[in-house]
Amino acid sequence: MRCQSKRSILSLFLTLLAVTCSASSASQTSWSKYLKQHHPNKKTGFPLLLCVVEETQAASLLPIFATSVLALPGRWEKSLTVVATSPSAKAICDRIHSSCFLEEHVFSHERVNFTGSRAFKSQPSYSPAKSTKVKRTAETLQIAWGKVYYAELTVALGYDVLTLDVDMVLLRPFMKQLQGSLADMLYSEDVPGAPNVGFMLYRANAQTLRFLQIWQEERFDPQSVEQYHFPAAVKLAQAEMPHFTVKALDIAQFPGGCGVNSKKWWCCDSSFPKNTPAAVRSHWAIFHATCVYGEKRGAKLAILRRVLAVCMPS
Repeated sequence: MRCQSKRSILSLFLTLLAVTCSASSASQTSWSKYLKQHHPNKKTGFPLLLCVVEETQAASLLPIFATSVLALPGRWEKSLTVVATSPSAKAICDRIHSSCFLEEHVFSHERVNFTGSRAFKSQPSYSPAKSTKVKRTAETLQIAWGKVYYAELTVALGYDVLTLDVDMVLLRPFMKQLQGSLADMLYSEDVPGAPNVGFMLYRANAQTLRFLQIWQEERFDPQSVEQYHFPAAVKLAQAEMPHFTVKALDIAQFPGGCGVNSKKWWCCDSSFPKNTPAAVRSHWAIFHATCVYGEKRGAKLAILRRVLAVCMPS
């Protein structure tokens, strides 16, 4: 009887493993076909630009973000792919941008967790980085870990990829600065020493691919976004791969609302960004609306519109 029970458990485990591997393989095949169709040349010297959006963000933040990308000269617009988390998000995206992608089985109603069988839940959680209670909705978790999931698939296919949050605007070309670094991975910061993974460049190599796998495997709290697991994942990756290099970008050129606020230029003030010295604004390659809350109330939208109007070179 005990042997039968063990065989039943083993059979169930193998079945679940087969289903997981099959879903992952199908996702990689679907994504691979999409990239071959829309981005056939991996050797352009320009990374794939990737963001993930749910319905609310697609309707509110994506138009502003896409406007900023469209205004940049060169390959920026052609390199951008938007991954939607639902059919409704994709329908909105299709009206804004020509390269939108959806895999419903990845962002299903079961809230598939990209690290295993645990489910996403819309419950409060405790941030590992802070001792405060932080509510992470299922949609927030899908976007956060969806970026990491698709970054892994993209790097595995041989593409450099730049993942971006859509609560930001791109103000001037910055690819030469990124290409000048030999690091395997580049990331932005809220303030010096505090990583913000809303802006991440991944080089297509075996070390970066392994890091992305470690990041997902070591997700110890299913209720936390990817950013809180990033420092620990970097340490684990560098212990396993001593030559794996990670570099923070210059916050003066890649700023966010948190960094601006720390300099007493309060970005939620109606005079922002004009209250920031012009000499400082002229160095901004992007502006990321971190530490700006109230997306549904329009706070982020208002800030990003003003930054785009004031800071985008004419």
